[in-house]
Amino acid sequence: MLKYRDDYDAFKTLVFIQLIFIVSMLVGKEIFRYWGFNLQDTIPKSYYLVVSALYGFSLYNITLFTAQSKMVKSLILGLIVFIFIATFLADNPFFTIGNIRHGLLSTIHVLLIVLEMTVLVIAIKDLLSPNKTLNTKLWASLATYFTILISWGGFYDLMSLLMPGCLGREYPLGLENYAECISYSFGIVSKDDGMFTPIPLIKQLSKVQTMWCSMFMIFLFSQFKTNVKKE
Repeated sequence: MLKYRDDYDAFKTLVFIQLIFIVSMLVGKEIFRYWGFNLQDTIPKSYYLVVSALYGFSLYNITLFTAQSKMVKSLILGLIVFIFIATFLADNPFFTIGNIRHGLLSTIHVLLIVLEMTVLVIAIKDLLSPNKTLNTKLWASLATYFTILISWGGFYDLMSLLMPGCLGREYPLGLENYAECISYSFGIVSKDDGMFTPIPLIKQLSKVQTMWCSMFMIFLFSQFKTNVKKE
Protein backbone atom coordinates (compact mmCIF):
# COMPACT_ATOMS: atom_id res chain seq x y z
CA MET A 1 0.00 0.00 0.00
CA LEU A 2 1.27 3.47 -0.88
CA LYS A 3 1.92 5.67 2.14
CA TYR A 4 2.30 9.44 2.32
CA ARG A 5 3.23 11.93 5.02
CA ASP A 6 0.16 14.12 4.51
CA ASP A 7 -2.65 15.00 2.13
CA TYR A 8 -0.34 17.30 0.12
CA ASP A 9 1.93 14.37 -0.79
CA ALA A 10 -1.09 12.12 -1.41
CA PHE A 11 -2.74 14.50 -3.87
CA LYS A 12 0.54 15.35 -5.58
CA THR A 13 1.37 11.67 -6.10
CA LEU A 14 -2.16 10.95 -7.32
CA VAL A 15 -1.81 13.67 -9.98
CA PHE A 16 1.43 12.18 -11.30
CA ILE A 17 -0.09 8.69 -11.38
CA GLN A 18 -3.17 10.09 -13.12
CA LEU A 19 -0.93 11.72 -15.72
CA ILE A 20 0.77 8.38 -16.38
CA PHE A 21 -2.65 6.71 -16.60
CA ILE A 22 -4.08 9.39 -18.91
CA VAL A 23 -1.08 9.53 -21.25
CA SER A 24 -1.07 5.72 -21.38
CA MET A 25 -4.72 5.73 -22.42
CA LEU A 26 -4.39 8.56 -24.93
CA VAL A 27 -1.20 7.57 -26.75
CA GLY A 28 -0.29 4.14 -25.36
CA LYS A 29 -2.00 2.24 -28.17
CA GLU A 30 -0.03 4.08 -30.84
CA ILE A 31 3.25 3.62 -28.98
CA PHE A 32 2.67 -0.10 -28.55
CA ARG A 33 1.69 -0.37 -32.23
CA TYR A 34 4.94 1.35 -33.17
CA TRP A 35 6.76 -1.33 -31.18
CA GLY A 36 4.82 -4.07 -32.95
CA PHE A 37 2.18 -4.78 -30.28
CA ASN A 38 -1.57 -4.32 -30.05
CA LEU A 39 -3.57 -3.83 -26.87
CA GLN A 40 -4.62 -7.49 -26.80
CA ASP A 41 -1.02 -8.69 -26.33
CA THR A 42 0.45 -9.74 -22.99
CA ILE A 43 2.87 -6.85 -22.44
CA PRO A 44 0.39 -3.98 -23.10
CA LYS A 45 -2.34 -5.62 -20.99
CA SER A 46 0.05 -6.29 -18.12
CA TYR A 47 1.29 -2.70 -18.25
CA TYR A 48 -2.23 -1.26 -18.14
CA LEU A 49 -3.23 -3.54 -15.25
CA VAL A 50 -0.27 -2.25 -13.22
CA VAL A 51 -1.06 1.40 -14.04
CA SER A 52 -4.74 0.86 -13.21
CA ALA A 53 -3.83 -0.73 -9.87
CA LEU A 54 -1.60 2.24 -8.98
CA TYR A 55 -4.40 4.65 -9.87
CA GLY A 56 -6.94 2.72 -7.79
CA PHE A 57 -4.83 2.49 -4.66
CA SER A 58 -3.82 6.14 -4.98
CA LEU A 59 -7.52 7.00 -4.85
CA TYR A 60 -7.76 4.98 -1.66
CA ASN A 61 -4.84 6.80 -0.10
CA ILE A 62 -6.62 10.08 -0.74
CA THR A 63 -9.52 8.88 1.41
CA LEU A 64 -7.09 8.14 4.26
CA PHE A 65 -6.61 11.91 4.61
CA THR A 66 -10.04 13.17 3.53
CA ALA A 67 -12.66 10.65 4.74
CA GLN A 68 -13.60 10.78 8.41
CA SER A 69 -15.40 7.43 8.67
CA LYS A 70 -13.37 4.25 9.03
CA MET A 71 -16.26 2.32 7.52
CA VAL A 72 -16.17 4.48 4.38
CA LYS A 73 -12.42 3.93 4.07
CA SER A 74 -12.87 0.17 4.42
CA LEU A 75 -15.71 0.08 1.89
CA ILE A 76 -13.65 2.08 -0.63
CA LEU A 77 -10.66 -0.22 -0.18
CA GLY A 78 -12.87 -3.30 -0.60
CA LEU A 79 -14.43 -1.81 -3.72
CA ILE A 80 -11.02 -1.05 -5.24
CA VAL A 81 -9.77 -4.58 -4.55
CA PHE A 82 -12.93 -6.11 -6.02
CA ILE A 83 -12.74 -3.90 -9.14
CA PHE A 84 -9.10 -4.81 -9.70
CA ILE A 85 -9.76 -8.56 -9.34
CA ALA A 86 -12.77 -8.33 -11.64
CA THR A 87 -10.74 -6.30 -14.17
CA PHE A 88 -7.98 -8.89 -14.08
CA LEU A 89 -10.50 -11.67 -14.76
CA ALA A 90 -12.20 -9.74 -17.56
CA ASP A 91 -9.16 -8.30 -19.33
CA ASN A 92 -6.09 -10.26 -18.31
CA PRO A 93 -3.47 -11.39 -20.87
CA PHE A 94 -3.41 -15.04 -19.81
CA PHE A 95 -6.93 -16.46 -20.21
CA THR A 96 -10.47 -15.56 -21.27
CA ILE A 97 -13.70 -16.03 -19.32
CA GLY A 98 -16.11 -16.47 -22.21
CA ASN A 99 -19.71 -15.26 -22.29
CA ILE A 100 -19.76 -13.61 -18.86
CA ARG A 101 -17.10 -11.08 -19.87
CA HIS A 102 -19.58 -8.51 -21.20
CA GLY A 103 -21.62 -8.57 -18.02
CA LEU A 104 -18.51 -8.43 -15.86
CA LEU A 105 -17.18 -5.40 -17.75
CA SER A 106 -20.53 -3.64 -17.25
CA THR A 107 -20.44 -4.42 -13.53
CA ILE A 108 -16.87 -3.13 -13.27
CA HIS A 109 -17.82 0.21 -14.81
CA VAL A 110 -20.91 0.65 -12.65
CA LEU A 111 -18.79 0.03 -9.54
CA LEU A 112 -15.98 2.22 -10.87
CA ILE A 113 -18.40 5.11 -11.39
CA VAL A 114 -19.73 4.63 -7.84
CA LEU A 115 -16.15 4.58 -6.51
CA GLU A 116 -15.03 7.68 -8.39
CA MET A 117 -18.17 9.63 -7.51
CA THR A 118 -17.71 8.74 -3.84
CA VAL A 119 -14.07 9.87 -3.89
CA LEU A 120 -15.08 13.06 -5.73
CA VAL A 121 -17.70 13.93 -3.12
CA ILE A 122 -15.20 13.35 -0.31
CA ALA A 123 -12.45 15.31 -2.11
CA ILE A 124 -14.68 18.28 -2.95
CA LYS A 125 -15.96 18.38 0.63
CA ASP A 126 -12.36 18.38 1.79
CA LEU A 127 -11.57 21.28 -0.57
CA LEU A 128 -14.08 23.37 1.37
CA SER A 129 -12.01 23.00 4.52
CA PRO A 130 -10.32 26.20 5.77
CA ASN A 131 -7.43 24.10 7.06
CA LYS A 132 -5.87 23.41 3.67
CA THR A 133 -2.87 25.30 2.37
CA LEU A 134 -2.95 26.81 -1.11
CA ASN A 135 -0.47 24.24 -2.45
CA THR A 136 -2.58 21.37 -1.14
CA LYS A 137 -5.72 22.86 -2.67
CA LEU A 138 -3.98 23.27 -6.03
CA TRP A 139 -2.92 19.61 -6.18
CA ALA A 140 -6.27 18.44 -4.79
CA SER A 141 -8.14 20.49 -7.40
CA LEU A 142 -6.05 19.09 -10.24
CA ALA A 143 -6.53 15.53 -8.97
CA THR A 144 -10.27 16.10 -8.67
CA TYR A 145 -10.52 17.54 -12.17
CA PHE A 146 -8.64 14.60 -13.68
CA THR A 147 -10.85 12.19 -11.74
CA ILE A 148 -13.95 13.85 -13.21
CA LEU A 149 -12.63 13.42 -16.76
CA ILE A 150 -11.56 9.81 -16.16
CA SER A 151 -14.92 8.96 -14.61
CA TRP A 152 -16.72 10.39 -17.64
CA GLY A 153 -14.54 8.20 -19.84
CA GLY A 154 -15.66 5.19 -17.79
CA PHE A 155 -19.27 6.30 -18.19
CA TYR A 156 -18.91 6.48 -21.98
CA ASP A 157 -17.36 3.01 -21.91
CA LEU A 158 -20.40 1.74 -19.99
CA MET A 159 -22.66 3.34 -22.60
CA SER A 160 -20.61 1.59 -25.31
CA LEU A 161 -21.23 -1.73 -23.59
CA LEU A 162 -24.96 -1.05 -23.44
CA MET A 163 -25.17 0.51 -26.93
CA PRO A 164 -22.30 -0.80 -29.10
CA GLY A 165 -21.11 1.76 -31.63
CA CYS A 166 -22.60 4.74 -29.80
CA LEU A 167 -19.36 6.71 -30.32
CA GLY A 168 -19.60 6.26 -34.07
CA ARG A 169 -17.47 3.13 -34.37
CA GLU A 170 -16.89 -0.10 -32.46
CA TYR A 171 -13.68 -1.14 -30.73
CA PRO A 172 -12.76 -4.41 -29.01
CA LEU A 173 -14.47 -4.48 -25.62
CA GLY A 174 -12.30 -3.97 -22.58
CA LEU A 175 -9.04 -2.08 -22.52
CA GLU A 176 -9.07 -0.75 -26.09
CA ASN A 177 -12.65 0.53 -25.91
CA TYR A 178 -11.98 2.10 -22.50
CA ALA A 179 -8.89 3.89 -23.86
CA GLU A 180 -10.93 5.33 -26.74
CA CYS A 181 -13.63 6.50 -24.31
CA ILE A 182 -11.02 8.23 -22.14
CA SER A 183 -9.75 9.89 -25.31
CA TYR A 184 -13.28 11.04 -26.16
CA SER A 185 -13.79 12.46 -22.66
CA PHE A 186 -10.62 14.53 -22.85
CA GLY A 187 -11.46 15.52 -26.42
CA ILE A 188 -14.75 17.04 -25.22
CA VAL A 189 -13.09 19.48 -22.81
CA SER A 190 -10.30 20.30 -25.28
CA LYS A 191 -12.88 20.95 -28.03
CA ASP A 192 -11.41 18.20 -30.19
CA ASP A 193 -13.40 14.96 -30.28
CA GLY A 194 -11.36 13.88 -33.29
CA MET A 195 -12.65 11.01 -35.36
CA PHE A 196 -15.70 10.30 -33.19
CA THR A 197 -19.20 10.66 -34.62
CA PRO A 198 -21.35 9.76 -31.61
CA ILE A 199 -25.11 9.23 -31.59
CA PRO A 200 -27.30 12.19 -30.46
CA LEU A 201 -27.64 10.86 -26.89
CA ILE A 202 -23.86 10.81 -26.41
CA LYS A 203 -23.58 14.29 -27.93
CA GLN A 204 -26.08 15.61 -25.39
CA LEU A 205 -24.32 13.84 -22.54
CA SER A 206 -21.03 15.38 -23.64
CA LYS A 207 -22.66 18.80 -23.21
CA VAL A 208 -23.55 17.82 -19.65
CA GLN A 209 -19.90 16.87 -19.13
CA THR A 210 -18.75 20.26 -20.45
CA MET A 211 -21.20 22.05 -18.15
CA TRP A 212 -20.09 19.94 -15.16
CA CYS A 213 -16.40 20.71 -15.79
CA SER A 214 -17.13 24.42 -16.24
CA MET A 215 -19.07 24.53 -12.98
CA PHE A 216 -16.17 22.83 -11.21
CA MET A 217 -13.73 25.41 -12.54
CA ILE A 218 -15.97 28.22 -11.25
CA PHE A 219 -16.08 26.44 -7.90
CA LEU A 220 -12.28 26.27 -7.83
CA PHE A 221 -11.82 29.97 -8.52
CA SER A 222 -14.13 30.82 -5.66
CA GLN A 223 -12.28 28.46 -3.31
CA PHE A 224 -8.86 29.91 -4.05
CA LYS A 225 -10.09 33.31 -2.90
CA THR A 226 -11.47 31.99 0.38
CA ASN A 227 -10.87 29.31 3.01
CA VAL A 228 -7.13 28.98 2.39
CA LYS A 229 -4.84 28.27 5.32
CA LYS A 230 -1.68 30.37 5.50
CA GLU A 231 1.51 28.52 4.54
